[in-house]
Amino acid sequence: MIVPAMSSSVQATAASTVPVMFSFGPFPGDPSVPSAPGTAASAVYPQGQLPTTVTPGLWTAVPSQVGPYQAGGAPPATASMTMSATTRTFDTTVTATAGDFWRFAVQPLAATASYSLFVIAPGQTRTIVVTIDPTAPAGTIVRGALFVNDFVESLQFLAGSTLHALPYKYKVG
Repeated sequence: MIVPAMSSSVQATAASTVPVMFSFGPFPGDPSVPSAPGTAASAVYPQGQLPTTVTPGLWTAVPSQVGPYQAGGAPPATASMTMSATTRTFDTTVTATAGDFWRFAVQPLAATASYSLFVIAPGQTRTIVVTIDPTAPAGTIVRGALFVNDFVESLQFLAGSTLHALPYKYKVG
């Protein structure tokens, strides 16, 4: 699952015909969050009430049967996994010339989400044009924040971070 920047928690659940458990987290790396064993195993990050940042990027989870097994090995079984993230709402009225990779986390890849990666070297600047096309009724006051994020895509991992938040407020005319 792709977890977007500005997420506050990630949950994973396995449903299986035999007891399973799993560990889940960003790929590759930490944290590695274990589940309790069971036919309905689940885990959440962060655990408890600790305020912490959720690593944006690709998160994975793979269920494994809980042993010990009989002499013939592990019995045949089926399992399904679901994952979800609690994240800030994406304002679909906002578009940028650079696109937004993190929308892929909440929209199908073939839908309207698009991005155009570019590199900004030290000492360079880049202008990104942002368009807001409000859909709220006239007179509505809209508040939000434009987040400037970086993004790393490689053969080894997919990740990013929030570099800056630009708050905005306007009244729909």
